[in-house]
Amino acid sequence: MVNRAHSANRKGLMKNTQREERLQEAIKAHAQLKASSDPINVAKLARDFDVDYTSLRRHVRPKGQASRTESLGKRQKLSPEKEKQLLELVLEFSSRGLPMSREDIRQYATHMANNRKQGPRVTLGKNWPADWLVTAVAMRSVAQAAVPNVV
Repeated sequence: MVNRAHSANRKGLMKNTQREERLQEAIKAHAQLKASSDPINVAKLARDFDVDYTSLRRHVRPKGQASRTESLGKRQKLSPEKEKQLLELVLEFSSRGLPMSREDIRQYATHMANNRKQGPRVTLGKNWPADWLVTAVAMRSVAQAAVPNVV
């Protein structure tokens, strides 16, 4: 029984080694295609070398590629500074007993986002204020007392 287990471990180790070798070959092939400026199809390379697509993609991803956090930041409608200004405006109105409606928040935010010299005009969806309020509350505990007054 022990011999079979030992043998199974060796077979598994050999499979891992072979898989790793195929992955390294696929990475080299990707580098050669990249140097020759031929179109690169990572899925086809993964099939040709019998390796997992996700593993190959992770290994050949450009080093300078933006992380998920960075790429999401580029799609952000308002800069952090403008979000802070908007939050201060909402808090100011709320402290004076004049809570802003979500439509008011959306209109102010749209105006702030489009108040720049260049770039395409920004449009905010009808649910943007609700999503933004959740983020604002999470980011700034001071707002928790005033933000719920928004109707």
